[in-house]
Amino acid sequence: MRFAVLAALVAVSPFAVGCSGDPSVGDDETSEETSDAEGALTAKHHFAPVSAELDWRPGCGIRMPDGRACYMGLELTYTKQFPALSTSVRTTVNNTTKVVTVKVDTWTKSVQYTQPVFAPITKQLGHPSRLQMGTRYQARVVDFQGNELWTGEIYPVPAP
Repeated sequence: MRFAVLAALVAVSPFAVGCSGDPSVGDDETSEETSDAEGALTAKHHFAPVSAELDWRPGCGIRMPDGRACYMGLELTYTKQFPALSTSVRTTVNNTTKVVTVKVDTWTKSVQYTQPVFAPITKQLGHPSRLQMGTRYQARVVDFQGNELWTGEIYPVPAP
């Protein structure tokens, strides 16, 4: 039965993606979650991050003398409530309203909690597919319920 439900969802999902409404809205997702049929049916326990902030990193303009390239893209810094929590991040860009929303979900499938952690984590989100260079955006970071953790402005431009 579980396999039949999962197979039906997989068969329908490409059609749902092709019917998305507003072409000015794009989503990019990153996740530490491993996907399996049994895991999809297990309840998740969600914990809002303690803090969050979003920045634009412009890169360096040229390669470093040692050959390294500097990072260019969105960078999320957040603090989990507990170190063992998994993280899912979804970035949405709306070019009509000029708003970038980053949804951060920190969760676990177990109910055992470890000691709190207060060390910030920095995650490179890259360059979302619909983010337009040289456009000012209002930026929001929200938790799994949509509660605002941070608001500000980003201006994606490359380094000179």
